[in-house]
Amino acid sequence: MYLAFRCKCGNKFTRRDNLFQHMRAKGCVVWYKNGVKQCEEVKDEAEMRQAQEEADDRYIEQIMADAAIAQRKRDRAAKQARSRF
Repeated sequence: MYLAFRCKCGNKFTRRDNLFQHMRAKGCVVWYKNGVKQCEEVKDEAEMRQAQEEADDRYIEQIMADAAIAQRKRDRAAKQARSRF
């Protein structure tokens, strides 16, 4: 069995996806392919948190915009219904 991938903590793997599964579970970031050092790109935790908050804010803004459109449609439909009677 040819072990081409190795984690910095010393575990060896034949398949890259097994290595990445191990890295996610153990929190490792440095790995080697055929003895050559590789690194998984890691963002700073604060940057990741800020990016998630910005994504959440955009999602909330979209929901509020959709709610405003729905409210205008309801108001228009109610006004038309009242004008018919």
